[in-house]
Amino acid sequence: MFHGQGSGAEEKEAGIEHYLSLVDSGLKKTFREQQAPLVLAGVDYLLPIYRRVSDYAHIMPEGITGSPEHLLPEALQEQAWPIVEPYFRQEMEKIMAQYQQFADTDKATDNIEEIVAAAFNGRVDGLVLAVDTQVWGLFNSDTGKVVYYQEGQRKEDHLPLLDFAAMQTLQNGGTVFALSQDEMPTKSAIAAVFRY
Repeated sequence: MFHGQGSGAEEKEAGIEHYLSLVDSGLKKTFREQQAPLVLAGVDYLLPIYRRVSDYAHIMPEGITGSPEHLLPEALQEQAWPIVEPYFRQEMEKIMAQYQQFADTDKATDNIEEIVAAAFNGRVDGLVLAVDTQVWGLFNSDTGKVVYYQEGQRKEDHLPLLDFAAMQTLQNGGTVFALSQDEMPTKSAIAAVFRY
């Protein structure tokens, strides 16, 4: 019988796998049905172990190596953005191509009233909005109608309608992309592709 250090190393790796499996289970609860890209940050030998124990399909091939323990969230975000930016750019271009394809049908629109109602009802699959613009108003969920803010009214009573449409889209599993008004596929500050 040969006794070496292999069994201790194997036990340590099994312990790490078990711990990372627990982390993965927690992330699955957070991600639920989302398809968000996941950038791993950690000591380089841990990243392949996590990839092995996780069945999450959207782990980015590139990770952030090194101990992230003392990094601020902003620093992690700054390192992660170049990794995920091509993914988001591709997804946004896909939504914009769908918008162009369906612009003259009932599957896409740049009409804010239709989009707000559709987002509230879970019909928006992809939403593109201008970050440098905002439209204020009220949305009546019973009638599906939008009433725009007029000078002299109390602005505090009104919603930022673009933000409202974005939140409703995200809550209902759609995707949201923000551009400047100059980059928008339409003159409107908002455009959407519908699920149905």
